[in-house]
Amino acid sequence: MAQIGYVAALFLFLGTGCTEGHMVTGIGRPAGLAEMSADGTLTVHMFATQGGDIVETYTPDNPNYEAARTIVGGISPGERKDIPRFVGRVDMALDGTITYTELGTATDGAQVDGGAEVVRPGQPRYEQILSLVGILKPGEFKMVQAKP
Repeated sequence: MAQIGYVAALFLFLGTGCTEGHMVTGIGRPAGLAEMSADGTLTVHMFATQGGDIVETYTPDNPNYEAARTIVGGISPGERKDIPRFVGRVDMALDGTITYTELGTATDGAQVDGGAEVVRPGQPRYEQILSLVGILKPGEFKMVQAKP
């Protein structure tokens, strides 16, 4: 979880409306671009609405490598792809409790934290929230992509 936490913090920082570079959620524009070289090195380029864009590089031996691959939606060597816009994030605690954090949109197009909802197994919205991300195991998280 600590490995995922670092990368998740990076992406959530980019999505919180911070004044130094945040994700763009304009209609039709991706949040960023990911590219994987033949040796497996992953470069993540996040577009900013102000300040400079943010570029992070992850080599296969980086402890955050798999988490970064997960967040960009999976990627293979030689592939280049857009990073989708996200409308939320679902985390599952070890006891099965899920937390759905909704990302809203500010007037400048940046994603902002719209609040969090904690739901325990058996509660009415539990299955509805899980349906947004599919199978989720305790200790994992998944981002909720915006619908086109």
